[in-house]
Amino acid sequence: MKVQDVTFDGATFDHGHRFLADTGFLGERTMVNGTLDPYAEVGDERVRLRLLNASTARIYTFGFDDDRAFDLVGTDGGLLAAPLPRGAGPAGRGPGA
Repeated sequence: MKVQDVTFDGATFDHGHRFLADTGFLGERTMVNGTLDPYAEVGDERVRLRLLNASTARIYTFGFDDDRAFDLVGTDGGLLAAPLPRGAGPAGRGPGA
């Protein structure tokens, strides 16, 4: 899932922040895979997600509403030797998990 904060100028992206391209900016809305306010109904089966923070300055905390743990199985460096149990945690700019 590609997560990115954006700002709109009417119905189009607001590209007026180019002067902050090196440091980033905080958008007003959050998009996931290019969709505003996405939602997916998921049953009780295991789900594998690849998360990518594509925002330029925002840090997200990914986790579940009920604070259940999840397993980290890989990063941009490849698969881990064994799943790493995790709770909710921050994901800074660029790294994929």
